[in-house]
Amino acid sequence: MVNKNAQEWLEQNHIRETIKELYISRKSLEGHLDLSDFVNLEKLYCSENSLTSLDLSNCSKLKVVNCSSNQLTSLDLGSCSNLTEICCNFNKLTKLILPRNLTSLKNLELEGNNFNQNLSFLKGAINLESLTLVSNDFEGSLEYLKEMGKLWELNINDTHIDSGLEYLPESVKKFHCLAKKRLKARCQTIFNLFADEQGEVETRDYGWIKGFPQKLQAYKQKLQEQSQQTTQIRQAELPPKS
Repeated sequence: MVNKNAQEWLEQNHIRETIKELYISRKSLEGHLDLSDFVNLEKLYCSENSLTSLDLSNCSKLKVVNCSSNQLTSLDLGSCSNLTEICCNFNKLTKLILPRNLTSLKNLELEGNNFNQNLSFLKGAINLESLTLVSNDFEGSLEYLKEMGKLWELNINDTHIDSGLEYLPESVKKFHCLAKKRLKARCQTIFNLFADEQGEVETRDYGWIKGFPQKLQAYKQKLQEQSQQTTQIRQAELPPKS
């Protein structure tokens, strides 16, 4: 199929002001797509094209955006404060600007991009339920997710996130942290914490850690006991009060 200039195709096929839902996936579109005057747009599906940039600067009513499998290197969603779902897997993203208020966001998928940063940009997404970060150079700690009391599914496969397991909320039921395709991915450090005496980690379908809620609780309890023991030892080493 012959690729079509995205903006030219849009000019010919859509009346901006009345559109609430836009389904333009698999249309062989390429280049820049300006939707800034789709002021009533609530849902956008533009996956599996060859888009290189996307302008959503005036789309304040947007709730769902799926722009997976394009050629995007950056995405500015700063004006879209009502977003509940963002899916931008398999692009070339190095920069994602999210709205200042993230309390509406429930699902975020960023698999297969070029991010190289920690998770501080997610700090305000306290109502997030599902988070996919697979195959990126995300690094550092899970501590930034500690306020996400509704998070139940988390996938950090093939990332460099290697600490902060103790900060995960106990709402998480499905957790995946395997170095699967990128064998040097440091997330394996967290995965290895769940190994039994034989060095094996029990997993379920698709590699989710089996019995994760119970294992997370046990891990937190172990850390707490270790902390208490350390405190007792330090207190015992103190010189007696005169």
